[in-house]
Amino acid sequence: PGFRHFVAVVTGWVLTRGPHRLTRVLRVARGLGYAAHHASYYRFLAAGRWTLDAVGGVLVRSLVPHLDQRILAIVDDTLCHKTGSQIFGTCVHHDGARSGYDRRGHRLTVFGFGHNWVVLALWVPCPWRRERGFALPVLFRLCRQKARCPAALYRKRTDLAAELIAHLAALLPPDRHLVVVGDSAYCCRTVLRALPQRVSFVGPLPMKAALYETRSAQPATGRPRRKGYRLANPKTLAAQHSRWMRQAVDLHGRPVDIDVITLVCLWYPSAGHSPARIVLTRDPKRRAEMRAFVSTDPELDPATVLS
Repeated sequence: PGFRHFVAVVTGWVLTRGPHRLTRVLRVARGLGYAAHHASYYRFLAAGRWTLDAVGGVLVRSLVPHLDQRILAIVDDTLCHKTGSQIFGTCVHHDGARSGYDRRGHRLTVFGFGHNWVVLALWVPCPWRRERGFALPVLFRLCRQKARCPAALYRKRTDLAAELIAHLAALLPPDRHLVVVGDSAYCCRTVLRALPQRVSFVGPLPMKAALYETRSAQPATGRPRRKGYRLANPKTLAAQHSRWMRQAVDLHGRPVDIDVITLVCLWYPSAGHSPARIVLTRDPKRRAEMRAFVSTDPELDPATVLS
């Protein structure tokens, strides 16, 4: 019975237009033949038990035949606005969608009350145009505020993201390679050093990141070196380097010419002793600032990393 209620709620939710309140959802589900009493659905949401990871596993297994050999995933967090003091897990979070800059160029920070979810989505290509696609969320974790959560249950967003990536990698066939894309909040030590096998991460690199050579001469005595000599940070490297390469890159669905510098080195403080590909970018017309990106898979070419 619980599964039938679950199917009715999900189907009504998908087909509901306008505000997705439970009464509207049940009204749509009733028109599709789900004739259970509304109290049973409220009881299901209040006392029913199910696992979000199991639902995500069904989605992942159904999508694998339609994905490429290199599977692309996106990790980020989103704020779902809620009202009411009795809703579980709600608190005040930073609202990235509403934050930005005002007309004077001053940074505008907006906060909102609700649920903050760490979401892992799969990029699904469109059957009629493989180079275009959409992100389908498959795995979720609720991030709770430290002050309103027991110390044993508190997890940071980066810890939740690392857990989701490991779970998704376990669901995929062993012959598939997973590439996870994230912003600067998730391109950090917690996520990068917890990546499973056959999983790589692509994200922005701080312009003052500490880079090291991959190899160096080992000392005759003492502990073997785990990293080479210190290199210049990306900001200094971009200023000193004069041999920029012009690269045609597909950005946001259109070809763009951009100047690129790439090298393979160690981002030891965050990625450890695993080699990573660093890509520095510069706008040929100097309209955008220089940026740096990192890929924990050194085999990825710069065009793929940027796109």
